[in-house]
Amino acid sequence: MIRYPIPMQVHVIWHPRGDALCRPLAERIYLTLNRDPHQPLLPGINMPVFFRCAGADSGDVTSVPHPISVPDTKLDLRIALVTEHLVVDPAWREYLNANSDEVDQNPDEAIFFSVDLSRGGLEGERLSVRLDPSDPRLAERLLQHVLLQCCRLLGGRGRGDPAEQRGAAPLKLFLSHTKRDPEGLEIATAIKAYLDTLAVDRFFDAVSIQPGDYLTRELQSAIAESAVVCIRTDNYVASPWCRQELSFARRRRRPMVVIDALARREPRSSSLLAHLPGVRLAQGGLDQARLEPAVNYVILEIVRFLYANAQLTLLQAAGLIPGDAILVTRPPEARDLAEFRSAAPPAQSGPPTFLYPDPMLPAEEATDLEALGALLATPTSFWRERLTGARIRLSLSPGDGDELRRLGLAFHVDDAMRVIARQLLAAGATLHYGGDLFPGSLTEALFEMIGAYNRDGLKLPPLVNHTAWPWYEEIDDGWLAPRLRMLDIRKCVPPPDAMEFSGATGRGQVLRLSGTPQGRYALGRSLTSMRQQAAQATRAMIVLGGKPHSFSGFYPGILEEVLLSIDAGHMVYVLGGFGGAAHLVAAALAGEHPEALTRAWQERISPPYGETLTFYDEKRVAEPSLLLPAIDYDAAVARLNQHGVGGLATANGLNDEENHFLFHTASVDASLYLIMKGLVTMRSKLL
Repeated sequence: MIRYPIPMQVHVIWHPRGDALCRPLAERIYLTLNRDPHQPLLPGINMPVFFRCAGADSGDVTSVPHPISVPDTKLDLRIALVTEHLVVDPAWREYLNANSDEVDQNPDEAIFFSVDLSRGGLEGERLSVRLDPSDPRLAERLLQHVLLQCCRLLGGRGRGDPAEQRGAAPLKLFLSHTKRDPEGLEIATAIKAYLDTLAVDRFFDAVSIQPGDYLTRELQSAIAESAVVCIRTDNYVASPWCRQELSFARRRRRPMVVIDALARREPRSSSLLAHLPGVRLAQGGLDQARLEPAVNYVILEIVRFLYANAQLTLLQAAGLIPGDAILVTRPPEARDLAEFRSAAPPAQSGPPTFLYPDPMLPAEEATDLEALGALLATPTSFWRERLTGARIRLSLSPGDGDELRRLGLAFHVDDAMRVIARQLLAAGATLHYGGDLFPGSLTEALFEMIGAYNRDGLKLPPLVNHTAWPWYEEIDDGWLAPRLRMLDIRKCVPPPDAMEFSGATGRGQVLRLSGTPQGRYALGRSLTSMRQQAAQATRAMIVLGGKPHSFSGFYPGILEEVLLSIDAGHMVYVLGGFGGAAHLVAAALAGEHPEALTRAWQERISPPYGETLTFYDEKRVAEPSLLLPAIDYDAAVARLNQHGVGGLATANGLNDEENHFLFHTASVDASLYLIMKGLVTMRSKLL
């Protein structure tokens, strides 16, 4: 099996009793290093971040978490947020020690980083840094330390003497500035003084280059192993030395960030600064409050550059992107094409393909480069328009909150739902979904993505939303009217026996009906009918999450949908690593019989559900003409056992091992790759 390579993973550990302090900090780390799940069209670094903040024992939230495993990851960063609750808990202290010992076995590719937030409770060799939990800039300072550790690992700079066993060396920065502007030297001096307090090596020309040195050789040597910080003052571009530094860094493909310190005007800019990320240095004194945000941004963009470079290199080595593609860690430009042509052997024929990180260049920029004879691509754009005409059903929703905490997943389900949908849309698929229609829902995120893609020049079909009665009576016409071009609502009329309990029409019926067994029976019948109609309209389904208990309906929704799909011979992709009902379905397909997929367990967890099934059974006996099937969990699990992984593989274009991998992984990008591989392989059966 070809697995999707992950350059680096991050795990954040904290005691559940310290949740109020630690969770916002951990979420800030996630949003910075991975991506914002609620902004799926914005670029992120896409580095996987997982939490260890709840006990693996479902009956004791303060028991130690699941062990950390990173078998498919080259680099491993573990961050412990240590509150007094962890300090006084022997089991959790031992958990930290075990993690630290594991990391010690691989010092060049792993870091264990502990942050003492307990006001001095953590001592000894496990202590990395102490921060004051009352500091209003706590989040910024913690993030700075985390980003520096990411740079150390991703930079891959050795310590020199292997016997020291001190892990990867810290980041080295080259501060590029001109003395033509007094502000340039002043800013560089202030940044150097600030960096002296951090675990960062500096290259600063007023200190590192001594009189008599061969300047060009020294510059080349320093830039070759540094990230370059361009302090852009009014005369920066006018300096030939600064332009030479920029050119060296460009040719060596070094990470580069611009600090914008223009005071008045710049006579001309330079193409050497094109596509470089930049941050504006606020006006005022050069104190820590002014420098810290700029330095943090510099480090963040260097992490983005290093991670993108590692990811593209690993993808190419694994054969998942073309071996002859030219990898660039920034959007390509004309100079990249010129360099390629000057270096390419005479026998080289055909336009080169430049592969760069997502997102794709806007059409205006891409057109200019393509006119020069270049092909442009990102990792996700290789699937573009490969699924045009395919109708794919999504069964994606958050599962059980307690389970997600035990698994160390927070934003991960939302992220997976949106990233998978984004990729399918970009590949040209028509998405079918049966979720609720309300502000902030996944449904809204889906059709907003369609609107964004259409504004960028694509002409995507609208989202097909299969809406069950009486949920479609809750839709506000004023909300719906401006969204009709992006949203195709298909109202699924329920069986007549469900309407016996409808009463008054209009809004509020869902809440009213959910209050009685008869009403819940009506809702269940309506949901089953909707799922049947959605299955008839599609040929493939992706399932993730889903309520494992306390659901509306007669079975967990994902269980019912998977059974409908496999009976119809559809392609089914089960992402079980994110918990929820999809995890239970994956276990059953693997030959197990989870306790949660028994009627007795479900009725014990949710007494109202038991009352609903009692009414259902009475209805089934009293009105045989309805042909109501028995609610039989044993038969449902037996059907999944019988179908098995082999049955999935026969239809979905993945082999047994790849399907097993989907059952267990919580890697969004790895899951997405396998889904797209399977769908494209079986594309002819989708149309």
